Amino acid sequence: MELLLRSHKKFGNPRQEICDFAKEWNADLILMGSRGHSGVKELVLGSISNYVVHHALCSVMVVRTPNQLAVQPSTNSSAEQLRSMIST
Repeated sequence: MELLLRSHKKFGNPRQEICDFAKEWNADLILMGSRGHSGVKELVLGSISNYVVHHALCSVMVVRTPNQLAVQPSTNSSAEQLRSMIST
């Protein structure tokens, strides 16, 4: 298996530049990190990884940090969580 890695500097909208560059290079995969913003912070700052996942023409793998993967304990029972999801 051959693996080709190169580094390039691009200027402009990072969301569009990443998608365009992957298309230009006929990439098989885009591998990118995520800062883990959510809610209002993501709404204000936007999510580059979210945009790329939905607009790239190839596969995208988003790598998260271990603290982003930690499951937060819930104070609600499973039944309460299910009722909440159904009612929204």
